[in-house]
Order: sequence, then structure tokens, then C-alpha cells
Amino acid sequence: MSATISLGFYTIRAHKRGHRDKNVELQSQNLSNNLDVYFKSLAKFDPDYKHEKEQKKKENNTQDKKPKLIFLENDVYSFNKNRIKGRIRAGEGGISSDIVDSETGKRKLKRKIEDVEILPFYFEIDIPEKKGIPLLAIQRLGVYGVASQITSGLRKNLATQYPELTIEINPVFVGSLYLDKYVSNGEIKEIEVIKHEIPKDTATGIKGVRQKYTITLTPEKRGESLGFLNKYFSKDTYDSKNVIKNVISAFELNIEAEELKVQIELNGKKRTIDVGNIERFATHYDISDDVVRDENEHPQLSSIDGITQEIIANDIRKIIK
Repeated sequence: MSATISLGFYTIRAHKRGHRDKNVELQSQNLSNNLDVYFKSLAKFDPDYKHEKEQKKKENNTQDKKPKLIFLENDVYSFNKNRIKGRIRAGEGGISSDIVDSETGKRKLKRKIEDVEILPFYFEIDIPEKKGIPLLAIQRLGVYGVASQITSGLRKNLATQYPELTIEINPVFVGSLYLDKYVSNGEIKEIEVIKHEIPKDTATGIKGVRQKYTITLTPEKRGESLGFLNKYFSKDTYDSKNVIKNVISAFELNIEAEELKVQIELNGKKRTIDVGNIERFATHYDISDDVVRDENEHPQLSSIDGITQEIIANDIRKIIK
């Protein structure tokens, strides 16, 4: 089974110290040049590179048990004043494990503690020509990602270049966009109800069980939208428990739930919306069904590049100017 491929989006903002409510525009040419300095510093394989936290451990003479590597694929790196994109390879060691054949269960390789599994991750920075907030897109592969390494590295580099400013790199939350776009106009494909239950046998020491129930809708219910959610939604007053209750009631579901997720399709694309946490929805876009993969099940560069630009233009830039 192929690993999930997703994209996370982040804003890059700057403000004068003590004036967080007043953003400072960073000139596109200067900003792109400074960002280029950071990525070029990763252009060579450097076994001595350490994530910021690991470097602090080294300075404090503590043992580094988890070596981390991160470097840039120089041959696919692209840079101009409005777009920086490419692929970073990164990984972490410190764990010994067996690599087995998925069909026979027989061990094929032995991973040593000093071995580091290196994986490729696509990234892109979109810098507006004139006024606007720069955007950073970073790919994840299943549970693996490099967002913390890249954002901390960029923040540290920009802080050096702009010592009079505070640099913030934060995730983009687009819950309100999806209420307008997918919830109002999309077609419901599936509802997943999640309930937290306490097991009867408390002697096991297990505090709770997260039960999932997939609801199969009748044909007439299947095509309905969740547009009625809009009247419950407000950035200031959104009540997740109330919304979940109304969704369950609207679809006549005879079940109690603490969480509820709805899969909606719009223009042939499916999105899963966490109704109980709508404002944080789509921090990561699941593009597994849209991206073209290579023979190693990683995204083809041209494919993920096109998808990233489409999401930025059609979704993110509509709420992040």
C-alpha cells in the first residue's frame, strides 16, 4: 500500500520587534536572495549537519543518539525572485531495525543504529511580485516530513539577514475556505463517526478506545451537501459539539460521537473534512490520488510542482493575500 503524500502550507511574515500587529513587507528580490543562501548551504551532503536542537546538545556535551541528515538535490533546484523550488533529502538515525519482505516476512536487511534512512521531500516558496505574504509549501510522505527542519532553518537564516525584525513562519489554516467551497457545493461520499469508549475490563490499564464507524448513506442522502453548516460557522463562535450534533441529526444517524469526518467530492476531487475541527482543516492537503508517482512511489517532480502551484493559486492565495 502506497504512503500518503500531502502538502503543508506556511506563511512567512516579518514585523518589527514589539509590533507584531504591523507586518513589514520584505522586498521580493532581497528575500529570494536570502532564502537562496539557506538552501545553497544544504547543497552538499554534510554528515556533520545537525538540526538546531541536536547542535545545542553537542554544545552542551550531551550524547547525540539520533543523527539527522538534510541536504538539497542540487540538480533539481530552481531559483528566481518569485519562486524557489526543489527537493530536499532528509532522514534520522538512532534506531536499529529489521527490513523484511512484505510477502514472506523474511529479513532482507539489518538497519544499524548509525544508519540513516534518506527520503525525498518537495518544497516551494512563492514570493509575490509586489505586496503580499510569501508562502512556503512542504511535502510530507506518510508520517515523515521535514517541516520543522526547514522552517527552523529558514527562520534562523532570515533572523541573521534581518536582525531588526522578528520572523514568523506559521501554518496556513483554511477551514473557512473549505466551508465555502467544498461544504456548500460538494457531494457527500462518506461519513466517519468517531467515538471514544472506556473498555469494560479496566484491569488492562487501557484508559480509552477510539472507535471508528463508517456510515453508508442512502442514495438520496449521498448527494446532499452540508451547506447548512454555514449558519453554524463563525471564526469566533464555532461550536464543534453543536455542529456534530446537527450533522448526526440531519442524516438521521442513531449514534453518539465525539468526532465526525465527512468525505466530500467537488469537481472530481475528494476532501475529508474534520467537522469537529473545521478551522484547522486542510493544514495539510492529501494529494495521494492526484499526484503521479515514480517507480519508487515518490511523487514525480513535474506532477507535484503543478499541483502545488494550482493549490496556491486557486485556494491559498484567496485567503492569504
